[in-house]
Amino acid sequence: MKISELSVRQPVTISMLFALICVVSAIFVPRLGVALFPSVTFPMLSVSTTYGNVGPAEVEQNVTKLLESRLSVVSGLKSMTSTSSAGRSNISLEFGYDTDLTEASDAINQILSRVVRMLPDECDTPILRKFDINSMPIMRLTVRGDLPISELKALAEDKIAPLLERVDGVAATNVSGGANKIIRVDVTENRLRAYGLTLSGIASSLAVRNIQSSGGTMTEDGKNYQIFVDEKFRTLDDIRQTVVAGVSIPAVGSSVTRSNVVRLEDVAEVSDSYDYSGNAVYIDGVPGLYISVTNETDSNSTSVAEAVRDAIPEINALLPFGVELSVLSDNTTMISSTMNEVYNSALQGAVLAMLVILLFLRSMKGTLIIGLSDRKSVV
Repeated sequence: MKISELSVRQPVTISMLFALICVVSAIFVPRLGVALFPSVTFPMLSVSTTYGNVGPAEVEQNVTKLLESRLSVVSGLKSMTSTSSAGRSNISLEFGYDTDLTEASDAINQILSRVVRMLPDECDTPILRKFDINSMPIMRLTVRGDLPISELKALAEDKIAPLLERVDGVAATNVSGGANKIIRVDVTENRLRAYGLTLSGIASSLAVRNIQSSGGTMTEDGKNYQIFVDEKFRTLDDIRQTVVAGVSIPAVGSSVTRSNVVRLEDVAEVSDSYDYSGNAVYIDGVPGLYISVTNETDSNSTSVAEAVRDAIPEINALLPFGVELSVLSDNTTMISSTMNEVYNSALQGAVLAMLVILLFLRSMKGTLIIGLSDRKSVV
């Protein structure tokens, strides 16, 4: 039996199936993933390295060239470009589309694990990143208030960002702007000379005493004990009391010398401060900060953005008086407008098609039958 014959003989069954298809489509179509760009994997990897406050020439000589010489042997590599700037090295690696990026990433990680020992001591560990166009933020939220910018950043990182990450569909958040808390050690040059010390020596003394690591195991009476060394600085006084050197001072009126220790507070002033040299963010001419929101892969960007908007009033109710979280930019508005244009175009096309059919058939009943059949085929 043909489908057309079944449709004529069982109109109620066909109508119920059509209604079922429409209901299922109405439920699941809005849940389909919608993004501004298609899901495309580009065969590109990047290796970025931070090297303190060092000039571009020194970064290129001590970091970039060393990494380039080691990474050039990776299988499937088509081209490699590098950029050396103040305190940062970035190397972009382009592969062929037939290259397995997972295997290439494993090979690069093995190379980086070996070459990290050859980098300068002040250089951070190189970071390997994959280029994913869908990892771009979909929203930026601004945090404003009467609190100092440093306290606003702490509030955004410790409270607001975790609340946003609980929203369904949110993959990660990133806080930009504000100020980072730092510890300043202002060394007096005259005191250094008096004790015969150097800045590098003081830096080394602070580094070796600010440690937190495992010290191995110990067995006693058949029991194994884990030894853990925790010598991290907790307060400013811990830093001030750090021993940076030992000196021998002759006793007055005697040939006997006594040994004294030199603490950091003897040669320097230690205080806490804030570093504003990072990414500065100004909102309406006022220093502020914003939070970037990234959605999960294959999730509906517009639905995630709407869920974040719905969560903003609840988050604001938990913030201190005078602090407000609001939307700075929303990239999903373009997606929504584009989808609305698609829906409008489809509706206009359907209406015009039915008018043309009505013009030729001159029968409203036949036009409705053909029009509904056409809509069912689209669904």
